[in-house]
Amino acid sequence: GGANDFIVVNGKKISSPIREEIVTIRGLVAGEYTVNVSHFIATTNAPVAAKVKVQKLNPTAQVVFDDTVFVDHTGDEKTAVRFTLDADGKVIDVNRRSKSLMDSFRNVNRNGVDLDPKTHYVKQL
Repeated sequence: GGANDFIVVNGKKISSPIREEIVTIRGLVAGEYTVNVSHFIATTNAPVAAKVKVQKLNPTAQVVFDDTVFVDHTGDEKTAVRFTLDADGKVIDVNRRSKSLMDSFRNVNRNGVDLDPKTHYVKQL
């Protein structure tokens, strides 16, 4: 996106060329983790490239995944990577099998939230 990508430098608001999300997980929990890319609102017909990198930092830096995922329309969601950690925090599986996280939020039986698939807002009753 670009609508909210600004930084303040010396009191002046300027557009930031940096488009990134950084997630840090502390106190690892064994299980599967899914990293998806979602295209919120498309303003052109051009595909958008999202570089996804997953690193395990302790005890040493280990790249778990590093690739580019493309999304091309509003609501497009792609699984970049799924990885599984054991109880010691060791990566024991890495795969790219598709898993929609947006569908999880749309399913009332899973978490009690019902989002409109077109707007991603809660449906009005």
